Amino acid sequence: MKKIITVCLFGLVCNVALLAEIPKWFYRHSDATHIVGNGSAPVKHKSDLVKAIGLAREDALQQISAQIYSEVRSLIQSGENVENQESSQFYAKEVQITSCLKLCGYEEVISDSDPTNFYVQLQISRAKMQQHYLQIVQQEIDDILSLNNAAKTESNARKAQKLYQQIRGKREDLNRDITILGFLQVTQTYHDQLEKLPSLTEIEAEIQRLSSNRLQSFEDLASEIIEQLDPHLKGAKSFSIGYYEWGNSGFASQFSSDFSAFLKASLEKQLGWTNPPVGTLPELSIFGEMVSEGKQICLFTRLLSKDNPPQTLISYINAATVQEWGMNYLSPANLDKNLAQDKLIKADARSGNELKIDVRTGEFGKNMAVYRFGDRVSIQVRANKACWVHLLYLEATGTKLVIFENYYIAPDMVNQWVLVADNQEASEPAGIEQIWVQADTEKLPELNTRTERYDDKLSKTILIDSLEGTIARTRGLKTKAQAREFSEAFLTLNIIDPVASQD
Repeated sequence: MKKIITVCLFGLVCNVALLAEIPKWFYRHSDATHIVGNGSAPVKHKSDLVKAIGLAREDALQQISAQIYSEVRSLIQSGENVENQESSQFYAKEVQITSCLKLCGYEEVISDSDPTNFYVQLQISRAKMQQHYLQIVQQEIDDILSLNNAAKTESNARKAQKLYQQIRGKREDLNRDITILGFLQVTQTYHDQLEKLPSLTEIEAEIQRLSSNRLQSFEDLASEIIEQLDPHLKGAKSFSIGYYEWGNSGFASQFSSDFSAFLKASLEKQLGWTNPPVGTLPELSIFGEMVSEGKQICLFTRLLSKDNPPQTLISYINAATVQEWGMNYLSPANLDKNLAQDKLIKADARSGNELKIDVRTGEFGKNMAVYRFGDRVSIQVRANKACWVHLLYLEATGTKLVIFENYYIAPDMVNQWVLVADNQEASEPAGIEQIWVQADTEKLPELNTRTERYDDKLSKTILIDSLEGTIARTRGLKTKAQAREFSEAFLTLNIIDPVASQD
């Protein structure tokens, strides 16, 4: 991504000058009966108010989701070894939780606005959430049992395979929702019912047994996904689609780029789906994973809808097709090296006990951000204390860029989304990319960089320090001086080449 890095000083001029005082109610926290989320969005012009209201509500819902998932993640980490689970998986689950929350019947407690911001407070009853997820989990269990009975009695191998693929997808969703019930401290258990469900090993064995090994095409893979869509999704929708990442790594392959573009075109042609209007969130978001399973590759296609619970669809690239296309095409280039780099960055990522930093895009908030070449991109950060901020950008190619160093979040900018990069343009390289934010209550050390210029207007600042060196200079401060506070945050972007191969 080149042009997003051309952030000149005027792009970093504080857009929150003359901010009004934040409403006192904005500091209310969750309690024993309700989970509370406070959201805000900037308003530069009166025409921005409708969009700001929507973004502020999303912000509040995502704050609620972050509280839930932070606890869920802690429970998982305390109970098992998750060393190999990357943060992209946690992000995926977090946005799935946010999607579910919209169906729980949240309440708007209060809202207010000033000349520069819109504020809103939402709350969700813990009791109502418990009932909502109890119903979802029971429905998922009933669906799996019904599908399993149908699959066992189905004489047509192809139809039976599709039924087992539906079961596999529903097992994915069930595992997530049972974990959330644990967070909600629901005492009801489903042990007896879960014992009756087929295990993932059994499901995979049946899929393997029933699968044909003929060569597949992009058309075959896309048709299999579209066939699994619920009927209510087959009408006209606005949607966005990101790359299929390899496992939970956050990295995409050339196949992922090509097939994601092909699937997007197929959905547009066959179902009449369209890009969302500029400045609005899509009705449906699609992202996915590729996981190697023996000689096959499993594709997890995840659907997030504002009107329905998240859904996982399962399809396979069979062994013959894997051999024909080759792993060099199917798996990301330099995967081992990239995974080592990603782990180095995220394994010890720090979130201060008091200082908190967050980052989002102005177009998608913290929802899955999908940009096509030429799309406008804006970045916002928010801190709960005055602090100094480094904002780094990790391209799909592995190049490490610096958007800005030591941007100061002043006391009058605290707890508000600060626009730090605006009117930037998404451009090559395409792929899954990361924004990496570091914050400290004292000034961070300068980074070693070089400037690469393309023309009079276009340039980018490249980080020339090794990651080990960068981390030692920044995170290391916390261990050397306990009085200062340090925090980090990450955000995933999907940069799409709209003319990628669709053959």
